[in-house]
Amino acid sequence: MTVIVCPALWQKLREHLARAYPYEGCGLLLGTAAETDTTVAEVWIAKNAWDATAAELFPEAATLGSARDRFAIDPRELLQAQKSGRDRGLDIVGVYHSHPDSEAVPSAFDREIAWAAYAYLIASVQQGRVAEVRCWRLDEATDAFRPEALCIRAAGVEE
Repeated sequence: MTVIVCPALWQKLREHLARAYPYEGCGLLLGTAAETDTTVAEVWIAKNAWDATAAELFPEAATLGSARDRFAIDPRELLQAQKSGRDRGLDIVGVYHSHPDSEAVPSAFDREIAWAAYAYLIASVQQGRVAEVRCWRLDEATDAFRPEALCIRAAGVEE
């Protein structure tokens, strides 16, 4: 499976995550999923709603953490994005977030909140600059993340 993001949306996502530093930035990816690829048609910028109330929903998390190393998307915002997308024939196909001054690999907490249906774009933001973005998907059979191909190009354009 390959996740396809057009250059303009790629730039929007990266700028949002750089601005969020030193906190985790987060958002949703709306688009369409086919058998061989997922095409992102919209980057939905979300507010990082991580706080003590959000932490209560994840008692298995070892520590409370903060918005510097955790993220949450308010369920009302998730529903709003879902409805907005549905009105335009789009689904939520993924989630993106940053890891400030850390690697672009899923954390144990990321695993706790992951859904196999979504692509997860994780950005390493070093000192306020996006250093790397990698794509992951949860493999239900192994209950672990696996890397997924990420392609920055206009939809419908062949490589």
